[in-house]
Amino acid sequence: MKNKYQEYLKQGWKKHQRDYFNHEGWLYIPYVYEEPYKTLSWWDDFSFKSHNHIVSVCWIHPRMKYQGECEEQAYILTRQHGYEYQNEFKKGSFIPYEYKKVGKSRKKAVFFTHKQSDINREYFDKLWDNEKLILNNGDVSVGTHVHTSRTRYGVYIDICFPVELKTKDDIVAFAKNIKHLYENNNLYPVVNSTNVVYNKSNWNQEQGNNSAD
Repeated sequence: MKNKYQEYLKQGWKKHQRDYFNHEGWLYIPYVYEEPYKTLSWWDDFSFKSHNHIVSVCWIHPRMKYQGECEEQAYILTRQHGYEYQNEFKKGSFIPYEYKKVGKSRKKAVFFTHKQSDINREYFDKLWDNEKLILNNGDVSVGTHVHTSRTRYGVYIDICFPVELKTKDDIVAFAKNIKHLYENNNLYPVVNSTNVVYNKSNWNQEQGNNSAD
């Protein structure tokens, strides 16, 4: 007996594949790469066809994962120091800047703008200071990861892996490797066996080299 939910997913995959791929009929690259990036690469995404479904890949570099972890710790540390974000969008914080005529002598506001406020200046100053402190001197360390999930439109892969994707050729080569590993059930073993640890030493070295360039 067929599983109705699995059949539902398969029908969705087939429908979503029509006119979707823009590179050699198997790969979809959503962005334009006119010239190589001169800076570090942080994230990218693409999709490829695998048998009867689409695989969408969301990739980040460990440096982006590291920065995200440091940001989270900075938020926590800032609150511990007694700083809290204040709601700037409460009643009375918006003023009208464009009106629409209603009747002969009346008008009503149709567009509003936000009043300039310094209510959170100290909060963000402290937050940014804490983030810089943790990025450069904290004890945060991250590694690679890979997670997969099934959706109505195919399979979704969330992957963190140390590779530089600066050109279209880089994307194509990386996509071919991911496709090969995925179709041979080797994606998890390969990614999880990569003993990569990214920490403040990597961050400071890269930031120093990047500023020198």
